[in-house]
Amino acid sequence: MSPAGQPLPAGAARPVGLRLPAGPPRRGGRGPGPGWFPPRGGARRPDGPQDPPAQPAPPPQQVPKASKAPRFPKAPHDLREARVAAALAGVRRRGEEAQRAATAGDLTVLIGYDLRFWRELSGLFGNPHLADFLHRLRVQSWVCAVQHLRRLGDLRGLLWTGHTELVDALAKRDITGARAIVAAYHAHALALADRLAGA
Repeated sequence: MSPAGQPLPAGAARPVGLRLPAGPPRRGGRGPGPGWFPPRGGARRPDGPQDPPAQPAPPPQQVPKASKAPRFPKAPHDLREARVAAALAGVRRRGEEAQRAATAGDLTVLIGYDLRFWRELSGLFGNPHLADFLHRLRVQSWVCAVQHLRRLGDLRGLLWTGHTELVDALAKRDITGARAIVAAYHAHALALADRLAGA
């Protein structure tokens, strides 16, 4: 039926949500008569069973981002200590050979091991530029001193032999003792230079 009460033509769409003239009330007076039509969308009659409420869609799961590891991870304290101890052990071996050569007066062997000893020891302090500078100074010092030392003949007891004592002081973290050994090394070098200058 149209809103004016006229019959709907065949194939015509039923008006959505319109209440047409109600027919006779149902038995017991419950709800409208047969002239009532619900809107489109599948809604049920008021007196019929109701659809359960729609459940909200679960939120999308967040995929945790993979944490990037540092490119250069810092070594643990005990690992750094192990590396320093291993490096000091190598420096001590150079010192033992230099000390043995100095005690025997073997200048050729002493120069090679002495330069390696100080270069490797200086490299432990993390300043390669300063280590290279000091290495060049020691090379030049040996170049100037070697010709004068060879003129003395017997060099036993004249050359410095405190290499291993310095390494042992550093391994024990005895800063005061290490500074005293280095000061004695400088004093010995100056005294030897004065002796060579007067020879």
